[in-house]
Amino acid sequence: MTKKRLFLPIASSLMLVACGGSGSAPKVDADNANDIIEYYNKTLEVFRNGYSNEKASEVVEYMDNKGRALIAPIVVMPRQYSDSAKMTAPGGRFGKAVGDSLTMLFREYYAASQKIDENYDAFKAYKTAEDYKDDDWAKGKQLARETGEAAERIVTAKTQILNIITGPADAAEMALMEGNPLKEHILLAKKIFGQMEGLMQTVSEDKVDEQSLTTSYNALEQLVKEGRELPKVKDMDSEMRYYGEYLDEVDAFLGVVRKAQRNGKYTQSVLREMDSEYGDAVSDYNSFVD
Repeated sequence: MTKKRLFLPIASSLMLVACGGSGSAPKVDADNANDIIEYYNKTLEVFRNGYSNEKASEVVEYMDNKGRALIAPIVVMPRQYSDSAKMTAPGGRFGKAVGDSLTMLFREYYAASQKIDENYDAFKAYKTAEDYKDDDWAKGKQLARETGEAAERIVTAKTQILNIITGPADAAEMALMEGNPLKEHILLAKKIFGQMEGLMQTVSEDKVDEQSLTTSYNALEQLVKEGRELPKVKDMDSEMRYYGEYLDEVDAFLGVVRKAQRNGKYTQSVLREMDSEYGDAVSDYNSFVD
């Protein structure tokens, strides 16, 4: 079976650090750096509250299976629309042209999310009324197809939005990070996430390149070792605890890869487990920088 993973930009789930300080970067200054980071972090929060690839896939699979499931998907997530007015009006923090693009993309994102909601409700009503007996599931198939298309539009919109705002957000973070005692830890963490994404990309291929996988694995293992050797920051015990837990999650991610290598099997299940460990690492990192 072909493995599938819909990728977003590297480390696209990472919160950025907003803090006081000085510095400059292209198109970023002290007046708008925090505003840019705030919008970036709010974007990640919106995406976490909305349809993940897995959640959207559950809805499509439910429809494809003619509503046969032990438990129907739960998709009522009103929080995902609560910030729509703010996200579709980014203001001037990115400039007018970029702001207009973000407005358009977020409108597409919310419209596709609402399409999944509407189609799911329509499918449940269609099944409950047993209308499929009259059209041999024709409408059900149409709803499933439209829902799949909406799920793809969500992924595309997310990718385009993050491609637009990640560069300015990184520049804003660097401008404000001067003097931050956690700077070394944060920059190393970003390298680690990039390496994790690379490993997941390798495992997602239909034919896994074992040599490339081993090289990437060793590089990630070395980065984790460097992370554990970084000196603890004085008077930041809580942050250091979260940082240690973050590195533990990366170790768990490596464990999944080792097990797959021993078994010589790189299945969809392995990829899901890697995704899960990656997500846990992101959560611990966000607790560390929040």
